[in-house]
Amino acid sequence: MSAPRTFKFLAAGARGPVSGFRWPAPGTWVEVEGAIEPCVRGAHVCRVGDLPYWLHDELWEMELRGQVIEADDCLVAQSARLVRRFEAWQHDGARNFVAACAEHAAALVAEAAPETRELAQGYIEDARECAEASVVAFGAFSAAVAVGKLAPAAQAIQAYRRERAWQSEWLARCVIGGN
Repeated sequence: MSAPRTFKFLAAGARGPVSGFRWPAPGTWVEVEGAIEPCVRGAHVCRVGDLPYWLHDELWEMELRGQVIEADDCLVAQSARLVRRFEAWQHDGARNFVAACAEHAAALVAEAAPETRELAQGYIEDARECAEASVVAFGAFSAAVAVGKLAPAAQAIQAYRRERAWQSEWLARCVIGGN
């Protein structure tokens, strides 16, 4: 079985948004000393399904080696390197993504019963405002919450996760697949 493709969202200039770590040039391995542990130590990277939870300025394809452990919304590796930056993300990809998230969720909300639609409408408005302002992470989150509000309370988290899965598929098709 082949290893899944892995990715990482970074702040501008190839910086870790949480750690502030400046990644070296593509192809240069970064080795982590000591035991890897999620949220503590290691190179944290995304599978396609993790991407909507980690949106940021730059999207990179990653390569891993050594020990890799699975966490809730990422993989943590002993060693990793940048492979290439997805230029499509910088060139309208992020803006197109958040607009697609807002419109996909709005279409689902429009089909809902009026009383349910009311619960989600504010989130749709937030998602659309974020799309206009290119506030990607909050816009995608708001769209997913809107869809979650359409489901009965016991199924809201599953509806939210299905919308995040739709977002992952959009990223795979329109940004990753387009490069």
